[in-house]
Amino acid sequence: MTPKHLKVFLDGTEYDVEVEAVDEFGIEAVVNGRRYKVEFEDLDAVMPSARPVATSPAAASAPAGAAGGPLRAPMPGDIVQVLVKAGDTITAGQDLLVLEAMKMKNVIRSPRAGVVAAVVVASGQSVAHSDVLVRFEE
Repeated sequence: MTPKHLKVFLDGTEYDVEVEAVDEFGIEAVVNGRRYKVEFEDLDAVMPSARPVATSPAAASAPAGAAGGPLRAPMPGDIVQVLVKAGDTITAGQDLLVLEAMKMKNVIRSPRAGVVAAVVVASGQSVAHSDVLVRFEE
């Protein structure tokens, strides 16, 4: 991802912010030269009705991602790359596809281990928030 430079005002103080990475669990940014990782404790507070997908093996074990059901788009965008196919055995946190949103590429990872039942999207396809991307065997 190409870093995005912003000027942010908080209580009247100006901050120079360079956003380096954004995913459904947080933001990695450099603020006035100091690196920060901002994590979302409650995704619903940031993106109401979003179904989270894991971005790390630790996050993949969270109950919300491990509950079952299909993997859904955390945001609208375009599918850039599909990395798995039906029948593949996957691990929690494994890269499944790449979704480009607002000119930023987001790796979408598996919320759990299992077997891919179907990949519902293809490279070049546009998706809306909450569209099904991948279905898992139950």
